[in-house]
Amino acid sequence: MYILFFIFILVGAFSLLKVSLRLQLLIYFIGFILVQVLKINFYIFNVFGWVVFFCLGLLFKKDLNCIKSKGILSASLVLSILGYLLMIKFVGLSHAYYNDVSLVNFIPKVIFDILLFSFFLNIDEESKLFKYFKQYGKYSLIIYMVHAPVLSAIRAIILKFTMPNVFVLMVVLLIIGWVSCLVVIWMNNRFRLINFIFNAYANVKKIKNKR
Repeated sequence: MYILFFIFILVGAFSLLKVSLRLQLLIYFIGFILVQVLKINFYIFNVFGWVVFFCLGLLFKKDLNCIKSKGILSASLVLSILGYLLMIKFVGLSHAYYNDVSLVNFIPKVIFDILLFSFFLNIDEESKLFKYFKQYGKYSLIIYMVHAPVLSAIRAIILKFTMPNVFVLMVVLLIIGWVSCLVVIWMNNRFRLINFIFNAYANVKKIKNKR
């Protein structure tokens, strides 16, 4: 959350200065390279690691058709699988961990992001899969806040006792992470205290309006 906060400040500042997103992306990429080779503050390191992805998302949002084609979907799928297999083989699982962005895993992560964008853009809006995830869109903040600590804790526990196959680990973490988010969403809808924690601003606003 701290990193996202600083990313909003950084991108917001450049936007107020009328710096185009394409130029911002170049600036952020240069910053990313610099913080990789220099010993830098943890927060600055991670801000320049993830702001590139944030900016890419903004660019894709402006023209979603550029990554919607079946060709982009197929190519990004093949390259993502190949990239992660090579990365795991030559540098190990630790560099594939999504919480870290490095020179080693940067390109595979960018390609995987393009894959996800393209995949969701190609889902039929009338399909059960699309409707299933659409209903949880309004809970995106809860999902964002819950999944990271849960997955980090589960991953640490699993790796403490065993080193499973990386794909098995990814599937297990995916299932546990999603189920955990669903449980918290259910609690958010059931208990006022939990709802207040995740929707503090909206709840405070309601209280003020009642007065």
